[in-house]
Amino acid sequence: MSDSDKWLEDLQSAKSAIKSAEQAIRDVRAWVYQDGTRRFPLELDQSFESLDKSLQNAATFVDAIDRKHTLLLIKGLSGQSLSREQFLLLNALGGLNYTNKSAGLSEYDDYEVFQNFCYESGEVHAYITPSMKPLGPPATIDGTTTVEVRAFNPGLPPEEIPWDRLKPEQRLFFERYLPDVAARFKRET
Repeated sequence: MSDSDKWLEDLQSAKSAIKSAEQAIRDVRAWVYQDGTRRFPLELDQSFESLDKSLQNAATFVDAIDRKHTLLLIKGLSGQSLSREQFLLLNALGGLNYTNKSAGLSEYDDYEVFQNFCYESGEVHAYITPSMKPLGPPATIDGTTTVEVRAFNPGLPPEEIPWDRLKPEQRLFFERYLPDVAARFKRET
């Protein structure tokens, strides 16, 4: 099953679940007010009203996603120009196949390039970020406390990543396509 088919299946499943829940509320309300007598406290009826409104909001949201997805598919399949976001979404959903790899410009598609920039070793998970500078020396606060200062960023510069901890395919990727970055990784001497 393609990503696009799974997405559509999930969307239809959400719509069906919302319709079932709305019907269940109608059934309970019919039972509560059977013979014109209310069988539950007023607070419970207010809870049903709140649940009903929430389900209507969810249905409106899911319908809007469905419409936008359908319009995006129609736009893409009719050969119309797409914004970057529309292209990426439609490509992710399997509606297009215009990657560097499919066009013969590279042996890697965008996701495979991304995967080569993912670093995982033991407890460390980060993105290899060539634009980052190595972390400077720890800062000392009030003469006694030493801390490393780094802005929140899930990336690490190559200088902070041991070359031998990269996967073999990552080393090959950097050596072949980004030799200047490959030279920056930490080497054991």
